[in-house]
Amino acid sequence: MDRRAFLVGTAATVAGAGAAWAQPAGKPVRIGRLSPLSATADAAFMAAFRAGLRELGWVEGQTYTLESWFAEGKAEMLPRLAAQMVQRRVDVILTGSNPGALAA
Repeated sequence: MDRRAFLVGTAATVAGAGAAWAQPAGKPVRIGRLSPLSATADAAFMAAFRAGLRELGWVEGQTYTLESWFAEGKAEMLPRLAAQMVQRRVDVILTGSNPGALAA
């Protein structure tokens, strides 16, 4: 599976989950991005993710918001960052790595 197909599939999962949550009208789904990378290194992945959501009719700032936490290559930071995301009460945590998924 190529990266774009994976990201579009992930976006479809988030979109389906958002519909299943029956969010009140006007309340965007809060997506938390937990990345082991830096913001710069993660930019291409997030651009593809946003494009996939756009293809599904999602509009950033209207139907979803995206908050990102970056470990800057330090995997030991992931559990602390994941805890911060939970405290901020994001609706979905999007990870792109096994260490990130385990931390979440």
